[in-house]
Amino acid sequence: LTQELQRFNLLIEVIRNSLTNVMRAVEGFVVMSEELEKCVLQIVDGATPGIWLAHSYPCCKPLAAYVNDLCDRLRFFRKWVEQGIPRPFWLSGMYMTMAFTTAVMQNFARKTKCPLDMVGMDFE
Repeated sequence: LTQELQRFNLLIEVIRNSLTNVMRAVEGFVVMSEELEKCVLQIVDGATPGIWLAHSYPCCKPLAAYVNDLCDRLRFFRKWVEQGIPRPFWLSGMYMTMAFTTAVMQNFARKTKCPLDMVGMDFE
């Protein structure tokens, strides 16, 4: 959970900083760099800015759908933090699904004192 939250916090920081800098550039307080201009053009086109995607989970959605998806993911993690371990887990809502499933198997192996190489997952 901690690693996931760190990744999402970094993404939120990148989004916040880019939007703040865009607003400041439009108001004339900072120079509109090439990166900021590209960000503005992508937002105007309804595309998710590349600077966000560079720090994001894999996603090919347009801007509005991306923002909705991000908000859903953040609600999932907020609920996890506030109410405890969820049942079921939203695997595709995580950055690193493989890292999460590996951690689950490691925790299970430790709890049951079973060798990790004997633990596996199956889905129905």
